[in-house]
Amino acid sequence: MRFLNCFKNKKAQIVLPAILLIPTILLVIYLLFETAKLSRFKIRSQFALDSAAFIELTSYSNFLNAIAYTNGAFPFRVFRENMMVPIPKEEEGNNGSSSGDTITYYDLFYQAGAFPAMGEVNSSPKDNAGKWELKYYEAPSDKQEDTEEGKGRPKSWNTENPKVEDSWEYGINVKKLVEEYKYVYIPKEDNANQGEEEENEEDNGIFAPVTLYIAAYKMFENIYDSQKKVYERLTKGGEFFRKSFYYNSSSCKLSQCGKEGVRALKNYNLGLESVRMNNMRWYYRIDGESEAGYLLFKAEEPKYKKFMPLYQFSYLDKSTRSKMKKMYTGIDIREPIVPPDNYFRVNVKKYAQKLHIRAALQCTNETNNCVWPNPTPKYQVRLFP
Repeated sequence: MRFLNCFKNKKAQIVLPAILLIPTILLVIYLLFETAKLSRFKIRSQFALDSAAFIELTSYSNFLNAIAYTNGAFPFRVFRENMMVPIPKEEEGNNGSSSGDTITYYDLFYQAGAFPAMGEVNSSPKDNAGKWELKYYEAPSDKQEDTEEGKGRPKSWNTENPKVEDSWEYGINVKKLVEEYKYVYIPKEDNANQGEEEENEEDNGIFAPVTLYIAAYKMFENIYDSQKKVYERLTKGGEFFRKSFYYNSSSCKLSQCGKEGVRALKNYNLGLESVRMNNMRWYYRIDGESEAGYLLFKAEEPKYKKFMPLYQFSYLDKSTRSKMKKMYTGIDIREPIVPPDNYFRVNVKKYAQKLHIRAALQCTNETNNCVWPNPTPKYQVRLFP
């Protein structure tokens, strides 16, 4: 009877269901814990893939931006800041006197197409501009004579596929302006007939721009070579991508991490070609003479091999230009993951588990070519889910 009375006691009726609910609550807690663990694993792995893709493509953007800057803005700045020395115009008759009209060494070299620049010397590329109008001064025609006399560069030099004639002698200053202005060389009497290039106080000004020009472009070439080596080292075999994914994820071993992602990226290696001048003319005028002569720098002559052929700029090859259009929309990168074991021993590994990210490399040009022409160092990496 006492036993039956327990069931009649309303206060005791809650005890039995409560006892039965405890295991259920514990199971729910474990389920929530295991679900959170899987979610945490997935989020961490996705972050690892995002980070690896961003770091990998940053190597691409850094390289392309460095080359774009070296192609245009850097030489424009160097020569504008160091070649603004005025040169007076000679009076008719070339009697040694000069008029008030002047040009600068900058004009003498820029109008020959010696380096790319803005159309106006006092203008500068705008930070918010989508395209920097840095280009070579173009010759009136693509004839060899115009290029050799320093009237500008062929029109193809301002295109994405420039054409270079190895046998041409490219003028780096304007022959006509050398004859019209006091750009003269005053040789010493004891070596005037020997063709030596010994400098003194009077002729130092005429040689300085040439020395600067050669030294600057050797520096630009060294920058290009160094940046290329860094890019190739960081992207070789996708090692940077794989290690970045490994250190931020716990889903794989180092030997296996990132292999599928690397396969997606391997077809997007960058290829660049360089423009170099095998032969270069520098015009000057002997004091007292009306016609300009020139010194010819030839790559085949041993005394000029230290700097000839002289580097000018680099551009994307045809295959890479096609790749860049695809990289603008993004590269689909997928990476398999292996989820950890769980308390309920549910085999979630049998389900296909793959991360996905679309990584894009973009610049402000619709063709996604901001290296050449109009070099604009504005490449950036963007990630899309």
